[in-house]
Amino acid sequence: MAKARKERKVSKKPRFGVPIFKDTRLQMWKIFLMAAVAIPAIITSFYWYQADFEGKKLFDRVTSDPVIFSVLIGFGCLSLVTQYYLLPKEKRKREIIGKTPILIVMGIGVAVAALTLAWLRNPNASARGMISSLRYKPLVLAASIGFVVEGVIMAFLLSPKDVQKRCVRALLMFLAAFLTFGGPTYMLYVLQNFALPRLLLLLFGLVFFMTGIILFVYLLEGKRKAGAST
Repeated sequence: MAKARKERKVSKKPRFGVPIFKDTRLQMWKIFLMAAVAIPAIITSFYWYQADFEGKKLFDRVTSDPVIFSVLIGFGCLSLVTQYYLLPKEKRKREIIGKTPILIVMGIGVAVAALTLAWLRNPNASARGMISSLRYKPLVLAASIGFVVEGVIMAFLLSPKDVQKRCVRALLMFLAAFLTFGGPTYMLYVLQNFALPRLLLLLFGLVFFMTGIILFVYLLEGKRKAGAST
């Protein structure tokens, strides 16, 4: 009887709360991540209101505002740093590698948002014209490419050793294919803009091609040796 009373006293009713903020100390990274998205969105909405909801002035003002991109990049990086130092060591690596796609999504989201603003400025513009308009917006390029590259690098560094080896091999295989087929064509097309002599251009093309072939042979030989050893 006394034991049943004791169990009733120990058992408590579950507390109701917002699951996302349960244990606020460990969930601070979510707060910073939401701030990285919400604050630029609020500033953009304010600029849109000031422009009388016209998209022509909004594109140049938002894509050239250092405050928006400082908040976006700053709070995004602070979210990862906070997550790394506040999480227990045994959960740290697993949790962070699971969140690295968020960085890639944020990088793609920056580009999509900038293209949306470009479309609002000129709805009749072609897709190529909207994309080319971003070439002269260094803040957009830095934020978009930076988030994607940071997410890919973190996913690579936190992945197991065998996954890292496969990724490096795949990257080298892609580089070998590009040097073999793209070196004598696309790379020469780019180098033509520097007004180099034709003989030097042909030499560059030959170097690119031979480097790609040598890299191909090296990778295939390494794969054959690894298969023979197993």
